Amino acid sequence: MHIDELEITEEHHNVSKDTLHATVENFRAILNSVGDAMITIDTNSLITGMNPKAEYLTGWKEQEAKGMLLTDILHFGALQDGIKTDYPIDQCLAQDQIVGYAGHPVLISRDGTQYRISVSCAPIKNTTGQKNGVVLVLRDMTEEYILQERIITSEQQLRSLYDSMTEGVCQHEMVYDTSGKAINYRIIDINKRYEEIIAIDRIDVIGKLASDVYHTHEAPYLDIFANVAQTGKPIRFEIYFQPLDKHFLVSVCSPGKDKFATIFEDISERKRAEEQYRLQSAALEASANAIMITDRDGIIELINPAFTKLTGYSEKEAIGKNPRDLVKSDKHDTGFYKNIWDTILAGSVWHGDIINRRKDGSLYYEEQTIAPVQDIKGEISHFIAIKQDITERKYAERTLHDQQLELIKLNKMLAEKIDIQTAELHLAGQIQKNLLPNQSPIIPNYDITAFNMPANEVGGDYFDFIRLDEHRIVIVLGDVSGKGLSAALLMANLQAVIRGQALYNSSPKECLERANKLLFHSTDSDKFVTLFYGILDTQKNTLQYVNAGHNPPILYSSGNVPVSLETSGLPLGAFEDITYEEKEITIAIGDQLFIYSDGVCEAMNDDFEEFGKDKLLQIFGNNGYMNPIELEKKIISAIKFHIGESPQSDDMTMILVKRN
Repeated sequence: MHIDELEITEEHHNVSKDTLHATVENFRAILNSVGDAMITIDTNSLITGMNPKAEYLTGWKEQEAKGMLLTDILHFGALQDGIKTDYPIDQCLAQDQIVGYAGHPVLISRDGTQYRISVSCAPIKNTTGQKNGVVLVLRDMTEEYILQERIITSEQQLRSLYDSMTEGVCQHEMVYDTSGKAINYRIIDINKRYEEIIAIDRIDVIGKLASDVYHTHEAPYLDIFANVAQTGKPIRFEIYFQPLDKHFLVSVCSPGKDKFATIFEDISERKRAEEQYRLQSAALEASANAIMITDRDGIIELINPAFTKLTGYSEKEAIGKNPRDLVKSDKHDTGFYKNIWDTILAGSVWHGDIINRRKDGSLYYEEQTIAPVQDIKGEISHFIAIKQDITERKYAERTLHDQQLELIKLNKMLAEKIDIQTAELHLAGQIQKNLLPNQSPIIPNYDITAFNMPANEVGGDYFDFIRLDEHRIVIVLGDVSGKGLSAALLMANLQAVIRGQALYNSSPKECLERANKLLFHSTDSDKFVTLFYGILDTQKNTLQYVNAGHNPPILYSSGNVPVSLETSGLPLGAFEDITYEEKEITIAIGDQLFIYSDGVCEAMNDDFEEFGKDKLLQIFGNNGYMNPIELEKKIISAIKFHIGESPQSDDMTMILVKRN
């Protein structure tokens, strides 16, 4: 080799070394600036190099780590499923390709800090293609994982809130035909409350068309929902959804174009409560009794029209006032009113009669009931007073009292002049004769007949017909306890009470309950009356009735077995407070009603055998088609045949009513 050639070769060698050094420095600068950690190892897994990011993640400096095994500085923790991370180096060398690790393992740094990373490795080859190492690329995914976990937590919280809402929520997307017209909508998500309200499982609605879910020909409220989905303008309305028989309060909004969400609340209970309140308000307005509601201090908050009719004060004049400033009459002392307040403030109901003054200055009697009302805390917040004008009844009671005094005076005068027993019987007979109707009423489409046969000169049976109006008539049949003048007086008392109550109480139940109180206070404790009281309405063809311990009447309907109109109730005058059961029946064409006293069934023959109810039912079953007069004769004939020559043991009274 010539000197010149040697010099050229050495010069070329020096240039190559410089170029290689520059290239290495360039590569190192690039590696140091890369955001991922990079570690190079030889084929024996000995570390040959690390960039700063790798130093940061592992906690090892490059100079410390060089020559160490990769497993000495690179430590992976177990994943959540407990699986350990393997090193993919052997796989990379074996397959001669880049290998990525599935999942993001946990890298444990030298100081114990943990990082979520992604791992990949690639073989390092020389210019001849020979593999002389591997480069590991580690990317720090910790912040991404934290962000992802926050997103997941946020989604879980939103879903929890979504599912715990008291309102049902349903998200939809519109469905259009080829012309762009909205023809349906599809359900894309619901919450748990939706499932509860609609009573359907999530799996049965997601992705389904509304018309299929609700089983309707057209998707419900399609036009309204399409407008919200297209314009984005929210809307709120109440609906009655017939397929579910429920009322809903619905809010609709659009989270995106062609999408809408419905937030709805089942307000069926509220609607029922509103309807009940409406009916109660209507009943309050229509009530014949005056009603007043005050606060705890007695300030009037509400009255009904009947209050205005009773007192003369309008709603405008009464609201905000205390009743004492309006109707107090000064006919009662302070102790009377104190007793009322003490009673109602103690939580009890006060009931009694009171004299009040109308707006025009006139006095009137009213029967009043005041009941306290408690709030949700159990404290008295209001009082409800129900008032009824009883002025006429009071006058009737006063008249009755005067009549009773007159009868007593007359009896005393007669006793002084003639034989007491004879006078008593004669007077009692006259009283009784004057008390009983002398003829049966004439009513279109009805035949009515009555029969009364006392066992002695003075009987204890009582019957009456009292016209209430053009279409209603009261039918009464009773049995007064005792004999002689005392029975006649009790009958007179009874007639006055029944007639007085019948004219002012449209309900049989109220009439007898009030009559019972009056009789209890105006008769001896051993006196009482069994009584049947009914109101026949010839327009409605109904009979409302109450039975105070009397024989149940018999109803015969064509083609049916005669039945007894059973109902419970104690005799009048037995106790002060008695509650009676009121019933109502319809009187059909051909029906015949038989009301009777116990003397009919208890009529006895010489062998002390009673005529009995069974024979009475048998006569009805065979002859119920007859008119009342014919049937009455049939019954009387059968009773006379039964008793034969035996004397009549008790009074017999009967009333027959037949609808033609």
